[in-house]
Amino acid sequence: MNHFIKLAGLLLLPSIITGCGDNPSTKYPEQTIFQHIDIIATQDSIKAKSEYYSNNVVYFSSENEKQFLTINSDKKFELNVQRTSSASSHHDFTTLIDQSQLESSLLSGDQFAVIFERSNGNVLESSASLPDFIQFITPIEAQQIDHSSEDLIFEWDLSSAKENALYLQGECLVETYPYDFKDISGPNFDIIPGQTSLTIAVNSLQINTWYEQDTCEVTAHFFNEDTGVIDEDLAGGTYKISSHSTRTFILKNLQAGN
Repeated sequence: MNHFIKLAGLLLLPSIITGCGDNPSTKYPEQTIFQHIDIIATQDSIKAKSEYYSNNVVYFSSENEKQFLTINSDKKFELNVQRTSSASSHHDFTTLIDQSQLESSLLSGDQFAVIFERSNGNVLESSASLPDFIQFITPIEAQQIDHSSEDLIFEWDLSSAKENALYLQGECLVETYPYDFKDISGPNFDIIPGQTSLTIAVNSLQINTWYEQDTCEVTAHFFNEDTGVIDEDLAGGTYKISSHSTRTFILKNLQAGN
């Protein structure tokens, strides 16, 4: 399967502590480096994050150390990451691939490899399989739901294999700060292993007090998460990969400030 990724959306955040000269990762063996990967994929797009840690410092690729993403080993896409420094940054140091469109659809089981080519000639490769995409049964697409008198009921076709969350996103919904890579600021609801449905009680969603319309388009987001394998020559780390499924519907008869 050939996948073409438009990598124009690379976003670079500060990546190392001020005061270092050449890329410090070249001074350490692989066994001191931890890799953390988070990939979210819809059927036609991806979003990814890659981090490298060593002694509480994050190291990114220099001109001599390159990072790649492959899907099903068909193609090898270089992630052109450049190193910068910042004395005041207190954020996580990460490299992001913004939402990038794919030429052909992704399928469950597709293989994602994140490859780190060291300047000393060593190649580190961490891999993961894309988990199944869930299919929403209810609500149906564009269904209108009277929030003033009806429970909001979600049903989907696959039981959750691990703890997940269902997120809601809509202009009318009270936002919360997005604490994770999913970056969805609406309300979220815990999903336990084996769960195939979720009921949100009538009038229990908080509606923004400034929202004056009677209806609101809301999208439900379900992330079916699995884990991948970090290259054994690294000191350790994590590889999270999620299939991202959505369903959009309409809430009506809203009551502000529920």
